[in-house]
Formats: sequence, C-alpha cells, structure tokens
Amino acid sequence: MDSHFRGYDGKRNVLTKYDLSYAIGVARPVSILVGTFGAGKVSEDHLLELIKQNFELRPADIIQSFNLKRLPAERGGRFYQDVAT
Repeated sequence: MDSHFRGYDGKRNVLTKYDLSYAIGVARPVSILVGTFGAGKVSEDHLLELIKQNFELRPADIIQSFNLKRLPAERGGRFYQDVAT
C-alpha cells in the first residue's frame, strides 16, 4: 500500500509531499519520503527525522490519532465526499 499526501505550509506556501509505503504484515512504513521540491528552508533529511521522532505512523495509531473509525459517522456518512472536494 502506498499513500501520498501533499500540502502547503500555511505560512510560507511551500508545497511539501509525503510518501508512506506499507507492506502487508509490517506495522511500520517500509519507506518514508519527504519532498519540498527544493523550496524548503529545512533539509528534507531533517524533516524526515522530525517526522520519525514525533509521529507514530503505524496504521492502528493513525486510525486512533485521527479518530478515523468514528469520523464517517460524525460527518453523517459523508466523510469521503467531503474530503475529496
């Protein structure tokens, strides 16, 4: 499973891309890539270390941290439609 997230830093409008790759039966990501497309003031290696030190990236912990089991019900079943827009 491969998941991608792209977002803008709200203060600097810097596009950042995060790629997490998981393997079946392995709790932690087998690969984590961070990209700032050369526009970041902090090195991508330093960002990667900060992510590893401060975020739990096992799927069960992500589900718990973001309350993903209850979120669709809280949004009236419209979780995916609202997120996709």
